Amino acid sequence: MKKKLIIATTAAMLAFGGALVHADNVAVTIDGQYLSMDVPAQIMNERTMVPMRAIFEALGATVDWNGDNQQIHADAGEISILMQIDSPHMYVASDTRSDVITLDQPPVIVEGRTLVPARAISEALDANVGWDGANSTVNIESGIPLHSSHAYFYKGNAYYSLEQQPAIYVWDGNTNYRYAAGGVPQGIVIYNDYIFYYNKNSESICRMNLDGSNRQVLTQAQNGDFIIKNGAIYYQYYHANYSEDIDGDDDLVCRIYSVDINGGNNKMVAEINDVSKFFMIRDDHVSLCDWTASKNYIYYGVVGGSYSDWGCDFYRYSFSTGTNENINSIGYYLLDGCDKYGNVLLSDREGSKTYTVSEPSANAVSYSDFSGYGEQWFYYTLGSNVWRKQLTSDKREMLATGTYMGSDEETVMYKVNTYKDPKNYNYEIVSQQIYVMDLDGNNIRLVNEYSNGSAVQSNTTFDNSQSTNQQTTCAVCHGLGYYDCQICHGEGLVTCYTLAGTEIKTCTHCGGRKRISCTVCGGDGILHN
Repeated sequence: MKKKLIIATTAAMLAFGGALVHADNVAVTIDGQYLSMDVPAQIMNERTMVPMRAIFEALGATVDWNGDNQQIHADAGEISILMQIDSPHMYVASDTRSDVITLDQPPVIVEGRTLVPARAISEALDANVGWDGANSTVNIESGIPLHSSHAYFYKGNAYYSLEQQPAIYVWDGNTNYRYAAGGVPQGIVIYNDYIFYYNKNSESICRMNLDGSNRQVLTQAQNGDFIIKNGAIYYQYYHANYSEDIDGDDDLVCRIYSVDINGGNNKMVAEINDVSKFFMIRDDHVSLCDWTASKNYIYYGVVGGSYSDWGCDFYRYSFSTGTNENINSIGYYLLDGCDKYGNVLLSDREGSKTYTVSEPSANAVSYSDFSGYGEQWFYYTLGSNVWRKQLTSDKREMLATGTYMGSDEETVMYKVNTYKDPKNYNYEIVSQQIYVMDLDGNNIRLVNEYSNGSAVQSNTTFDNSQSTNQQTTCAVCHGLGYYDCQICHGEGLVTCYTLAGTEIKTCTHCGGRKRISCTVCGGDGILHN
């Protein structure tokens, strides 16, 4: 697979210096996220220099420092990079290239920190780089997609939601803040200093500022599983126009759309003819009939295809060409999702061994053979427990009882639900607890909990000061933001009596949603001034 980069240090690696200019006001973003740096970006010879480890790891590369030779060696899947302090030569190697790139400004050591040129590193790793002069910002798009999750970590804060609560909660490690969301959020992403989330009540993708202000609806969508990549949101939607039915059996049409982060340029990118042939991502361990996005493609499964025993065909949509293709040629695997570097993850039918797709070809290869990412863990829910799997060794461990919500480099967040009567398939939630633990499953802490229709603080302080116009919980809907439809009584269906007998139809009052927004609080669950 990967072409190993082995280059000896020679006299040809010449020293090269330059004037240093501090640029504390220069920012760097990667995929809409500000790059966290322990020293500020600096300008040398009109090139933005940034800390080595920060940019390499943000772009999905592992980096090693050889102090004896003052060499930098980075690995990003199939791409290897070698640099040396004060040398103008950067060596880049992969299966398809072997280049020596001359740098305008070589790596340097400043106050004990190794700085490297942001543009040269980014472009060597196939990222796009732009300069925003008005805001003095280097914008880098790595192409690694951001997947919505029940808990999204950003700059050390966890953005999450509670069951049936019309708010996004922000936990900073000690304090919870609550932002009115206009409905129950399902799926959260932080991008370009905005909180993007799915509003379950209005069935729409919304966004708000990081302080909870300026909430707005961007587009209608079907569920909380959406993806942001290069300034576009990819989402799913069912179409209830029966005239579009393909086989005449009243199945709906499901499509994947994209829309930009301001709500414009809405377009369809993929179509599944029957909704019965498409399974969405579930809370448990995902299967082949779900969808995910790698760095280059959206992968999705269509039920009822060649693999009749499990009933799935495997497809992918190319971001670069805008085309869809059947890729059953890779063989039959379960679709796990993606690693943090944007590589699609597959498992064998037992879920015991991890594979990835060699892109752009459609060949499944062992993840350990493909990557140089070391001991990377993948966290997920299996059954009613939180698990993790080491991708390179396929070692698996159960960490806690509950449902995985999200994680960062230090913390895992998960939830524990108590149901009214699960034995009789009554999955009404009576209480919910939100916990965090470290990456090894230790140091478990209770963050927040939901009980009897209200959110209460537990083992933590609670502060509404950052919430926008949030005052009093609505007494009509008890903070839920909605109530059961009084026509269908929360069933979503109504019985119609005709001369020929009875007929079951979708309730037109609530549109089959089983509930309607509270008119007193406008769906926020909060009374405003």
